Amino acid sequence: GDTLNGPSEVMVELAEAFVGMVSHASWAMFCKNGTDATSMAMVMARAHTGRRKILAAHDAYHGAAPWCVPIARSKGVLPEDRAHIVYYEYNNAQSLADTMRQHAGDVAAVFAVPFRHDVFRDQESPDPEYARTARQLCSEQGALLVVDDIRAGFRQARDCSWSLLGIEPDLSCWGKCFANGYPISALLGSEAVREAARNIFVTGSFWFSAVPMAAGIETLRQI
Repeated sequence: GDTLNGPSEVMVELAEAFVGMVSHASWAMFCKNGTDATSMAMVMARAHTGRRKILAAHDAYHGAAPWCVPIARSKGVLPEDRAHIVYYEYNNAQSLADTMRQHAGDVAAVFAVPFRHDVFRDQESPDPEYARTARQLCSEQGALLVVDDIRAGFRQARDCSWSLLGIEPDLSCWGKCFANGYPISALLGSEAVREAARNIFVTGSFWFSAVPMAAGIETLRQI
C-alpha cells in the first residue's frame, strides 16, 4: 500500500534508499552499533572466502569486541581472541603488500578506515597509492576490502568515503550519521558477497526497531 505498516516495510524502504546512494552496494543489513557491523563484516568475509586472516591497521579503531578492541585497552582479552588478526601500517602501501604476501592464500579481508581518526593522534588523510594497493591486492588475492565508514559515512561524500579516491570496497560499515544520531548501524555489500550474507548467523535484541529505521529514511532523504 501507500503507507508503511511495520518494521519489515520500513527496513525494506531504508535498505533500498541506502543501496541507491552507495555505488558499491547491492544489499544492506541493519544492526545497532559499529562493533555489530564490523564484526558482521569479519564473519562474512571468512564465510565468503573460507579463510582466517583479517588485516587491520595498527591502532585503528574498529569497535569494542575482543577481536578489535584497542590493544592498549585489551585487559581481559585473550591472545586467542586475536589469533588471526594481523596488523599493517596505515597509509603504507608497502607494509600492506608485505603483510598480504606473508599470509597469501589465507587473507579473508583487509579492513581500512576512510581516514585516520584514532583518538589522541593527528588525523591523516588516506594516501591514494595505499587505497589503490588495498583494492588491487584484495582483487588479486580474492580477499574482501572492508571500509569502516562508521564515523565518516556521508560526512565526506554522499557515497562511501573512499569513492572520493575512486575505490569501491566489497563491504562498508555505517553508523553515527545516517539516522542523525538514532541507534542504528549498517553493513552494506556487493552482489558477490550476497550469498555469504544470507548464510551467516547474526541477530540482536533491538536490531529490528522501526523508529531508528524511519529516522534513517528521512535523514537519507534530506542529504
